[in-house]
Amino acid sequence: MTVAVHLRSGFPVFLDNDDADFRKQEVALLTRRVGGQAQTENPSYQKPDSDNIIILGDFNAEMNDPNKSLNDFRQGIFSDWIWNNPKADGNHYETAIDDHYVIDFIMLSPALQNKIILSPTVYAWDYDSNLGGAEKFHSGLNGGLKNYGVSDHRPITAVLNF
Repeated sequence: MTVAVHLRSGFPVFLDNDDADFRKQEVALLTRRVGGQAQTENPSYQKPDSDNIIILGDFNAEMNDPNKSLNDFRQGIFSDWIWNNPKADGNHYETAIDDHYVIDFIMLSPALQNKIILSPTVYAWDYDSNLGGAEKFHSGLNGGLKNYGVSDHRPITAVLNF
């Protein structure tokens, strides 16, 4: 089972407390759904019929969010899940981390532990010289985005053997 999420972002600032509280509620609901506890409130929310579960997407917070909005992803049945900051894909991760938060993730249930061929890896495509490199996309203090409509998201990949 694969679950794609796009959790609440912070507005007007990335670490907005009210939006973090809303994101925390979303994470709590998702963990209840995946863990099967939501079925007591709504029978249509059946526990997944497989232990092979992948949660991926835009979490709109870093793993160690100071607002603690993602804490439920580290407790209960989720405490054994495989969830780490994505590994660097060459030097493209390290340069990107200076001016962007890593907010896109792949989480893998414990049943997938022995099926991982390549752990989640991040690629900062906006630093790729084939796309014009950093000079095309960034300027200003801490490499702020120019007005090119460039996404702050990074492709995250993982390879599993089923």
